[in-house]
Amino acid sequence: MILLSKPAFTAGDEQYIQEALQQLQQGRFNEAVIACENWFNKRYQSNVFLTPSCTAALEMAALILQLQPGDEVIVPSYTYVGTVTPFAKAGATLRFADSTATHPNVAIDSIRQKITARTKAIVVVHYGGVACDMDALLPLATETGIPVIEDAAHCIGAQYKSRYLGTLGDLGTLSFGSQKNISCLQGGALFINRQELTTAAEIVRYNGTNKAAFLRRETSSFSWTGQGGNYLPSEIGAALLYSQLQRADSINEQRLRLWEHYFHALQPLAEKGLLQLPVIPAYARHNAHIFYVLTADKEQQSRMIAFLQQQQIQAMFHYPALHQSPFAHKRYSAVCLPHADAFEQRLVRLPLHTQLSSEEQQQVITAIYSFFGERY
Repeated sequence: MILLSKPAFTAGDEQYIQEALQQLQQGRFNEAVIACENWFNKRYQSNVFLTPSCTAALEMAALILQLQPGDEVIVPSYTYVGTVTPFAKAGATLRFADSTATHPNVAIDSIRQKITARTKAIVVVHYGGVACDMDALLPLATETGIPVIEDAAHCIGAQYKSRYLGTLGDLGTLSFGSQKNISCLQGGALFINRQELTTAAEIVRYNGTNKAAFLRRETSSFSWTGQGGNYLPSEIGAALLYSQLQRADSINEQRLRLWEHYFHALQPLAEKGLLQLPVIPAYARHNAHIFYVLTADKEQQSRMIAFLQQQQIQAMFHYPALHQSPFAHKRYSAVCLPHADAFEQRLVRLPLHTQLSSEEQQQVITAIYSFFGERY
């Protein structure tokens, strides 16, 4: 079976894990966590907190912004449920926004239509490592005084006009889950892009205490000062992550070569109108996190996935549109978001990872041509 995704692990990762285990035995804690944070601080020019997951980072964001019941948070409908559950847990009312007509990313016009006096945050997801239109969003956020949270789960190394995704909003997040370009199987990061939020972030991270200030000897007493949780990641996971960060650029470059080969090889099918290929805006420098095609409709999507499965190729749809979920139906008024619905019903992800061989990629391409009755 040609798998959809595999982590970019190598034998060299074991050395970093062994070193972390030895450090723990010596009473040296969080050294790998700090090393990862320093790597991001230097490259991203932001204050970075490593977290147990991207969802945990978003939970921190909700606590930092002190979201309360009655507050409204605008979120994309076409996203993973982990994007929105932190805000639902905070008691906020979710307002679902539609995707653009040409890309799964949220449409800024749809966000604009959802803003009310109760809106306390706007969440955007840069789908597949492709940036949302931040030049359209950020002035709107400034005009209304609403904080922007970037869910950049897919986005390590991806940029918007030479700025790393996750660093443009007030807060940003990354994921290092098992299917991400850089993976420690379960992990995330929170970017604090407004200096005045740093102290609140430290308190939230350490169970609502002043532990960070206490360890820096900025206060003589250790105390509980606010809301928070245990948002420190595993040291072993951080060691695995740090090993991969040393080759982050080469991992993304390899994925980009595979992505480009898919795009050019499938272009003749797109020109015949048999499928649609991803659209990359001029302002976006993506990281080849996902390669997908768009089918004509849900029925063709299902047939393509089943056909590829028969050819021992793992291909999958992606997100169910959240505004259509049972949870949303119980709690919110119905909304019409046709583009989010369309991406749920038409998008098919193809295998893409650093262990995908040229021969395997050719099998995938040939199978797609065969599905449409074409020769490659």
